[in-house]
Amino acid sequence: MTNKEGCPVGVEIFKGNVSDQATVLEQVKKLSDKYGIKQAIFTGDRGMLTAKRVDEISETNFKVITALTHLEMKTLLEKKIYKKIYLTKKNITEVVDSETGTRYALCKNEQEMLKKRKTRQAMIKKVKSLLEKKASVSKKRDPKKVAASVGRIFEKYKIEKFFNWDVDDSGSFSWSLKQDKIDIEKELDGCYVIKTTASSDVISKDEFVLGYRNLQKVEQGFKNMKTVLLELRPVYHKNDDRIEAHIFIVMLAYYLQWHANERLKPLFKADGKGKDRRWAIETVIERLKSIRKVDNLINGIVVKSNISEPDEEQSKILNLLNVKL
Repeated sequence: MTNKEGCPVGVEIFKGNVSDQATVLEQVKKLSDKYGIKQAIFTGDRGMLTAKRVDEISETNFKVITALTHLEMKTLLEKKIYKKIYLTKKNITEVVDSETGTRYALCKNEQEMLKKRKTRQAMIKKVKSLLEKKASVSKKRDPKKVAASVGRIFEKYKIEKFFNWDVDDSGSFSWSLKQDKIDIEKELDGCYVIKTTASSDVISKDEFVLGYRNLQKVEQGFKNMKTVLLELRPVYHKNDDRIEAHIFIVMLAYYLQWHANERLKPLFKADGKGKDRRWAIETVIERLKSIRKVDNLINGIVVKSNISEPDEEQSKILNLLNVKL
Protein backbone atom coordinates (compact mmCIF):
# COMPACT_ATOMS: atom_id res chain seq x y z
CA MET A 1 0.00 0.00 0.00
CA THR A 2 1.16 3.54 -0.75
CA ASN A 3 -0.13 7.01 -0.07
CA LYS A 4 -1.38 9.12 -2.98
CA GLU A 5 2.17 10.27 -3.81
CA GLY A 6 3.31 6.66 -4.21
CA CYS A 7 5.33 6.47 -0.98
CA PRO A 8 5.01 2.97 0.55
CA VAL A 9 3.19 2.82 3.89
CA GLY A 10 2.64 -0.92 4.34
CA VAL A 11 3.18 -4.34 2.80
CA GLU A 12 1.58 -7.75 3.23
CA ILE A 13 2.15 -11.13 1.59
CA PHE A 14 -0.66 -13.42 0.49
CA LYS A 15 -0.60 -16.99 -0.73
CA GLY A 16 -0.34 -17.33 -4.50
CA ASN A 17 -3.86 -18.66 -4.95
CA VAL A 18 -5.52 -15.60 -3.33
CA SER A 19 -7.11 -13.27 -5.90
CA ASP A 20 -6.40 -9.54 -5.66
CA GLN A 21 -10.00 -8.57 -5.01
CA ALA A 22 -10.26 -10.92 -2.02
CA THR A 23 -7.61 -8.85 -0.18
CA VAL A 24 -9.37 -5.48 -0.40
CA LEU A 25 -11.72 -5.50 2.59
CA GLU A 26 -8.99 -6.91 4.86
CA GLN A 27 -6.65 -4.05 3.92
CA VAL A 28 -9.36 -1.45 4.51
CA LYS A 29 -9.96 -2.90 7.98
CA LYS A 30 -6.23 -2.88 8.67
CA LEU A 31 -5.98 0.81 7.72
CA SER A 32 -8.81 1.52 10.12
CA ASP A 33 -7.81 -0.75 13.04
CA LYS A 34 -3.99 -0.81 12.88
CA TYR A 35 -3.22 2.66 11.56
CA GLY A 36 -6.21 4.43 13.11
CA ILE A 37 -7.41 5.87 9.79
CA LYS A 38 -11.16 6.38 9.92
CA GLN A 39 -11.74 8.11 6.58
CA ALA A 40 -9.83 7.49 3.37
CA ILE A 41 -10.29 6.91 -0.34
CA PHE A 42 -9.18 3.46 -1.45
CA THR A 43 -7.99 3.40 -5.08
CA GLY A 44 -7.78 0.17 -7.05
CA ASP A 45 -7.90 -1.03 -10.64
CA ARG A 46 -10.85 -2.67 -12.41
CA GLY A 47 -9.80 -6.19 -11.44
CA MET A 48 -9.41 -5.38 -7.75
CA LEU A 49 -12.39 -3.14 -7.06
CA THR A 50 -15.26 -5.12 -8.54
CA ALA A 51 -18.87 -4.09 -7.88
CA LYS A 52 -19.03 -6.47 -4.92
CA ARG A 53 -15.85 -5.05 -3.36
CA VAL A 54 -17.11 -1.49 -3.82
CA ASP A 55 -20.32 -2.41 -1.98
CA GLU A 56 -18.28 -3.96 0.87
CA ILE A 57 -16.13 -0.87 1.28
CA SER A 58 -19.16 1.39 1.06
CA GLU A 59 -20.37 -0.17 4.31
CA THR A 60 -17.32 1.39 6.02
CA ASN A 61 -16.45 5.10 6.15
CA PHE A 62 -14.05 4.58 3.26
CA LYS A 63 -14.72 5.75 -0.30
CA VAL A 64 -13.33 4.28 -3.52
CA ILE A 65 -11.85 5.33 -6.84
CA THR A 66 -11.73 2.86 -9.72
CA ALA A 67 -12.36 2.60 -13.46
CA LEU A 68 -15.17 1.00 -15.43
CA THR A 69 -14.79 -1.96 -17.73
CA HIS A 70 -15.99 -1.59 -21.34
CA LEU A 71 -19.06 -3.63 -20.45
CA GLU A 72 -19.90 -1.29 -17.56
CA MET A 73 -19.39 1.71 -19.85
CA LYS A 74 -21.88 0.26 -22.33
CA THR A 75 -24.36 -0.41 -19.51
CA LEU A 76 -24.16 3.24 -18.46
CA LEU A 77 -24.74 4.28 -22.06
CA GLU A 78 -27.88 2.14 -22.12
CA LYS A 79 -29.06 3.74 -18.86
CA LYS A 80 -28.41 7.12 -20.52
CA ILE A 81 -26.53 8.38 -17.49
CA TYR A 82 -24.27 10.09 -20.00
CA LYS A 83 -24.41 10.65 -23.73
CA LYS A 84 -22.01 9.38 -26.37
CA ILE A 85 -21.20 12.95 -27.33
CA TYR A 86 -19.34 13.41 -24.06
CA LEU A 87 -16.92 10.66 -25.03
CA THR A 88 -15.76 12.63 -28.07
CA LYS A 89 -14.47 15.49 -25.95
CA LYS A 90 -10.82 15.80 -24.96
CA ASN A 91 -11.59 17.50 -21.65
CA ILE A 92 -12.68 15.55 -18.59
CA THR A 93 -16.46 15.61 -18.22
CA GLU A 94 -18.10 14.79 -14.90
CA VAL A 95 -21.53 13.20 -14.59
CA VAL A 96 -23.32 12.27 -11.35
CA ASP A 97 -25.76 9.37 -11.03
CA SER A 98 -28.72 10.94 -9.24
CA GLU A 99 -29.85 7.56 -7.87
CA THR A 100 -26.60 6.44 -6.21
CA GLY A 101 -24.57 9.66 -5.97
CA THR A 102 -21.69 7.96 -7.78
CA ARG A 103 -19.55 10.42 -9.74
CA TYR A 104 -18.18 9.51 -13.17
CA ALA A 105 -15.31 11.25 -14.95
CA LEU A 106 -15.42 10.71 -18.72
CA CYS A 107 -11.95 10.84 -20.24
CA LYS A 108 -10.39 10.27 -23.63
CA ASN A 109 -6.82 9.43 -24.64
CA GLU A 110 -6.23 10.38 -28.27
CA GLN A 111 -3.05 8.31 -28.59
CA GLU A 112 -4.75 5.22 -27.19
CA MET A 113 -7.68 5.80 -29.54
CA LEU A 114 -5.41 5.83 -32.61
CA LYS A 115 -3.49 2.81 -31.35
CA LYS A 116 -6.64 0.71 -30.80
CA ARG A 117 -8.11 1.63 -34.16
CA LYS A 118 -4.89 0.81 -35.96
CA THR A 119 -4.64 -2.56 -34.21
CA ARG A 120 -8.28 -3.43 -34.93
CA GLN A 121 -7.99 -2.46 -38.60
CA ALA A 122 -4.85 -4.55 -39.01
CA MET A 123 -6.48 -7.61 -37.41
CA ILE A 124 -9.68 -7.26 -39.45
CA LYS A 125 -7.64 -6.92 -42.64
CA LYS A 126 -5.65 -10.05 -41.81
CA VAL A 127 -8.76 -12.12 -40.95
CA LYS A 128 -10.58 -10.87 -44.06
CA SER A 129 -7.76 -12.13 -46.28
CA LEU A 130 -7.86 -15.55 -44.59
CA LEU A 131 -11.66 -15.79 -44.87
CA GLU A 132 -11.63 -14.69 -48.51
CA LYS A 133 -9.17 -17.46 -49.25
CA LYS A 134 -11.45 -20.05 -47.63
CA ALA A 135 -14.57 -18.67 -49.33
CA SER A 136 -12.92 -18.81 -52.77
CA VAL A 137 -12.76 -22.63 -52.75
CA SER A 138 -15.52 -23.94 -55.06
CA LYS A 139 -15.19 -27.70 -54.61
CA LYS A 140 -17.35 -29.62 -52.16
CA ARG A 141 -15.85 -29.94 -48.66
CA ASP A 142 -16.66 -31.45 -45.27
CA PRO A 143 -18.67 -28.67 -43.54
CA LYS A 144 -17.40 -29.70 -40.08
CA LYS A 145 -13.76 -29.40 -41.16
CA VAL A 146 -14.42 -26.02 -42.78
CA ALA A 147 -16.18 -24.73 -39.65
CA ALA A 148 -13.33 -26.03 -37.47
CA SER A 149 -10.70 -24.28 -39.62
CA VAL A 150 -12.65 -21.00 -39.46
CA GLY A 151 -12.96 -21.43 -35.69
CA ARG A 152 -9.19 -21.73 -35.40
CA ILE A 153 -8.76 -18.40 -37.21
CA PHE A 154 -11.08 -16.61 -34.81
CA GLU A 155 -9.54 -18.38 -31.82
CA LYS A 156 -6.16 -16.94 -32.82
CA TYR A 157 -7.28 -13.37 -33.60
CA LYS A 158 -10.12 -12.97 -31.05
CA ILE A 159 -12.32 -10.76 -33.25
CA GLU A 160 -15.18 -13.06 -34.19
CA LYS A 161 -17.66 -10.52 -32.79
CA PHE A 162 -17.04 -8.37 -35.88
CA PHE A 163 -18.00 -11.11 -38.37
CA ASN A 164 -21.05 -13.06 -39.53
CA TRP A 165 -20.20 -16.39 -41.12
CA ASP A 166 -21.87 -19.60 -42.22
CA VAL A 167 -20.97 -23.00 -43.68
CA ASP A 168 -23.68 -24.84 -45.66
CA ASP A 169 -24.13 -28.60 -46.13
CA SER A 170 -21.81 -28.70 -49.13
CA GLY A 171 -18.98 -27.01 -47.22
CA SER A 172 -19.43 -23.68 -48.98
CA PHE A 173 -18.28 -20.86 -46.74
CA SER A 174 -19.65 -17.30 -46.68
CA TRP A 175 -19.02 -14.33 -44.38
CA SER A 176 -19.70 -10.63 -43.88
CA LEU A 177 -18.55 -7.80 -41.63
CA LYS A 178 -20.69 -6.48 -38.76
CA GLN A 179 -19.99 -2.85 -39.54
CA ASP A 180 -22.45 -1.63 -36.92
CA LYS A 181 -20.53 -3.58 -34.24
CA ILE A 182 -17.24 -2.08 -35.44
CA ASP A 183 -18.72 1.44 -35.33
CA ILE A 184 -19.90 0.92 -31.73
CA GLU A 185 -16.42 -0.23 -30.70
CA LYS A 186 -14.83 2.77 -32.45
CA GLU A 187 -16.97 5.13 -30.39
CA LEU A 188 -15.33 3.81 -27.22
CA ASP A 189 -11.75 3.77 -28.55
CA GLY A 190 -9.45 5.67 -26.21
CA CYS A 191 -12.34 6.37 -23.85
CA TYR A 192 -12.26 5.45 -20.22
CA VAL A 193 -14.49 6.26 -17.28
CA ILE A 194 -13.25 6.69 -13.72
CA LYS A 195 -15.74 6.62 -10.88
CA THR A 196 -15.69 7.53 -7.21
CA THR A 197 -18.11 7.26 -4.33
CA ALA A 198 -16.54 10.33 -2.67
CA SER A 199 -18.47 13.59 -2.83
CA SER A 200 -17.22 16.74 -4.57
CA ASP A 201 -16.59 18.51 -1.26
CA VAL A 202 -14.07 15.79 -0.38
CA ILE A 203 -12.26 15.46 -3.70
CA SER A 204 -12.54 17.37 -6.98
CA LYS A 205 -13.02 15.89 -10.44
CA ASP A 206 -9.39 16.45 -11.45
CA GLU A 207 -8.11 15.07 -8.14
CA PHE A 208 -9.95 11.76 -8.35
CA VAL A 209 -8.91 11.26 -11.99
CA LEU A 210 -5.32 11.93 -10.97
CA GLY A 211 -5.82 9.58 -8.02
CA TYR A 212 -6.61 6.72 -10.37
CA ARG A 213 -3.78 7.56 -12.77
CA ASN A 214 -1.39 7.54 -9.82
CA LEU A 215 -1.87 3.77 -9.55
CA GLN A 216 1.03 3.65 -11.99
CA LYS A 217 3.23 4.73 -9.06
CA VAL A 218 2.27 1.51 -7.24
CA GLU A 219 3.10 -0.47 -10.39
CA GLN A 220 6.43 1.36 -10.56
CA GLY A 221 7.05 0.33 -6.96
CA PHE A 222 6.51 -3.33 -7.86
CA LYS A 223 8.79 -2.94 -10.88
CA ASN A 224 11.57 -1.36 -8.84
CA MET A 225 11.34 -4.12 -6.23
CA LYS A 226 11.56 -6.89 -8.83
CA THR A 227 14.32 -5.52 -11.08
CA VAL A 228 18.08 -5.48 -10.59
CA LEU A 229 18.04 -2.38 -8.39
CA LEU A 230 16.39 -3.97 -5.31
CA GLU A 231 16.36 -7.63 -6.43
CA LEU A 232 13.31 -8.95 -4.59
CA ARG A 233 13.69 -12.28 -6.33
CA PRO A 234 14.75 -15.04 -6.10
CA VAL A 235 13.36 -15.94 -2.67
CA TYR A 236 14.84 -19.16 -1.28
CA HIS A 237 13.38 -19.05 2.24
CA LYS A 238 11.59 -22.13 3.55
CA ASN A 239 9.23 -20.59 6.12
CA ASP A 240 6.74 -17.73 6.21
CA ASP A 241 8.55 -15.60 8.82
CA ARG A 242 11.69 -15.36 6.72
CA ILE A 243 9.72 -14.61 3.57
CA GLU A 244 7.88 -11.81 5.38
CA ALA A 245 11.17 -10.40 6.70
CA HIS A 246 12.68 -10.54 3.21
CA ILE A 247 9.75 -8.66 1.67
CA PHE A 248 9.71 -6.12 4.51
CA ILE A 249 13.41 -5.30 4.08
CA VAL A 250 12.89 -4.84 0.34
CA MET A 251 9.98 -2.47 1.07
CA LEU A 252 12.20 -0.45 3.43
CA ALA A 253 14.81 -0.28 0.67
CA TYR A 254 12.15 0.99 -1.73
CA TYR A 255 11.06 3.51 0.92
CA LEU A 256 14.62 4.90 0.97
CA GLN A 257 14.77 4.86 -2.82
CA TRP A 258 11.45 6.72 -3.08
CA HIS A 259 12.67 9.50 -0.79
CA ALA A 260 16.00 9.65 -2.63
CA ASN A 261 14.13 10.08 -5.93
CA GLU A 262 12.05 12.89 -4.42
CA ARG A 263 15.14 14.76 -3.21
CA LEU A 264 16.96 14.22 -6.51
CA LYS A 265 14.16 15.68 -8.65
CA PRO A 266 16.18 18.87 -9.45
CA LEU A 267 18.99 16.67 -10.82
CA PHE A 268 16.62 14.61 -12.96
CA LYS A 269 14.67 17.67 -14.12
CA ALA A 270 17.84 19.36 -15.44
CA ASP A 271 18.86 16.18 -17.28
CA GLY A 272 18.67 15.63 -21.04
CA LYS A 273 15.95 13.77 -22.90
CA GLY A 274 15.94 10.36 -24.60
CA LYS A 275 19.42 9.20 -25.57
CA ASP A 276 20.89 12.38 -24.05
CA ARG A 277 19.49 11.49 -20.64
CA ARG A 278 22.20 10.53 -18.18
CA TRP A 279 20.78 10.45 -14.68
CA ALA A 280 18.72 7.73 -13.02
CA ILE A 281 18.78 6.37 -9.47
CA GLU A 282 21.10 3.58 -10.68
CA THR A 283 23.58 6.14 -12.06
CA VAL A 284 23.48 8.09 -8.81
CA ILE A 285 24.31 4.97 -6.78
CA GLU A 286 27.19 4.10 -9.10
CA ARG A 287 28.64 7.59 -8.77
CA LEU A 288 28.44 7.46 -4.95
CA LYS A 289 30.05 3.99 -4.77
CA SER A 290 33.49 5.45 -5.47
CA ILE A 291 33.43 7.36 -2.17
CA ARG A 292 35.52 5.32 0.26
CA LYS A 293 36.33 5.33 3.95
CA VAL A 294 39.74 3.93 4.90
CA ASP A 295 40.70 3.11 8.50
CA ASN A 296 44.41 3.22 9.44
CA LEU A 297 45.19 0.65 12.12
CA ILE A 298 48.18 0.06 14.41
CA ASN A 299 48.03 -3.25 16.26
CA GLY A 300 44.35 -3.52 15.35
CA ILE A 301 43.51 -0.09 16.77
CA VAL A 302 42.07 2.60 14.46
CA VAL A 303 44.32 5.63 14.74
CA LYS A 304 42.95 7.58 11.79
CA SER A 305 40.08 7.39 9.29
CA ASN A 306 40.14 8.97 5.86
CA ILE A 307 37.12 9.59 3.63
CA SER A 308 37.82 10.25 -0.03
CA GLU A 309 36.99 13.79 -1.12
CA PRO A 310 33.77 13.87 -3.20
CA ASP A 311 34.13 15.40 -6.64
CA GLU A 312 31.82 18.19 -7.85
CA GLU A 313 29.07 15.82 -9.07
CA GLN A 314 29.17 13.70 -5.93
CA SER A 315 28.98 16.81 -3.74
CA LYS A 316 25.94 18.01 -5.68
CA ILE A 317 24.22 14.65 -5.20
CA LEU A 318 25.03 14.50 -1.48
CA ASN A 319 23.76 18.06 -0.98
CA LEU A 320 20.45 17.18 -2.69
CA LEU A 321 20.14 14.09 -0.53
CA ASN A 322 20.98 16.19 2.55
CA VAL A 323 23.75 13.73 3.46
CA LYS A 324 26.87 14.94 5.24
CA LEU A 325 29.99 12.78 5.32
